[in-house]
Amino acid sequence: MSADILRRLRLACVLAIFGLVTALMTPAVSAAQMGGDKGPSEEATEEADQDRDDDEVDPTDWEAAGLIDDTEYESPQFGYAVEWSTDWGLDLYYDDIDNGTQPVMSNSDDDVDTLYLAWEDEPGAPVWIVVTGQETNRGTPDGEVDEWTDRDWIDDQWASGIDVEVLLDDSGRDSAAVLYSLVDTDNDDAQFYTIYVAVYVDDYTLYLSFTAQEDFFEDGYAALEDVEIDGEPLFQYFDWDEIEEAIA
Repeated sequence: MSADILRRLRLACVLAIFGLVTALMTPAVSAAQMGGDKGPSEEATEEADQDRDDDEVDPTDWEAAGLIDDTEYESPQFGYAVEWSTDWGLDLYYDDIDNGTQPVMSNSDDDVDTLYLAWEDEPGAPVWIVVTGQETNRGTPDGEVDEWTDRDWIDDQWASGIDVEVLLDDSGRDSAAVLYSLVDTDNDDAQFYTIYVAVYVDDYTLYLSFTAQEDFFEDGYAALEDVEIDGEPLFQYFDWDEIEEAIA
């Protein structure tokens, strides 16, 4: 699987689910991923330091941003707890401070906390999770689904070479979910699946995304049982039989 498709899908999925707060969470391409060998310049690092507000959490301080240990996290701003088994770990794709991304981030200016996890049971498997809490929601669960399934909106989020199809959608009083098929027509029709979930909790909203390459989708989805928020399974919104029928 090429680095390019993984980069583009990570970027598209993060941009699409988080709307206007994407400036914080947009993943950048590292020099290694681009085939280069240059590290961050001293000038760029100094500029990043100068731009950082005094009251912001140091992005390199993962504990201050919510990380408790290798398998536990607590949102500094909203208090929800995430726990995962050793089959999962921080998604170090986002460990790129020179470009403003880290696998654990808390930004009080934008009222956003973010955690990136990757499935490590299969080394190198293209399976990842994004968990984000933000202070305000963008409407209602029905409104989330309406936006996520709107063709114009979809076309604005993903690159033209990625063929996006909505396979499942559902909403309730406090939550919404959509399952997408993603086919990268520029990379041998590589098949991925992405699930977006929004959960409205009192004065904040949880936005969750799960993405997996076709060969790892079923096992990766089952492994979500090992990731919990406040003691509840993370992504079991659609049951596997329902998903299997939709992707058949």
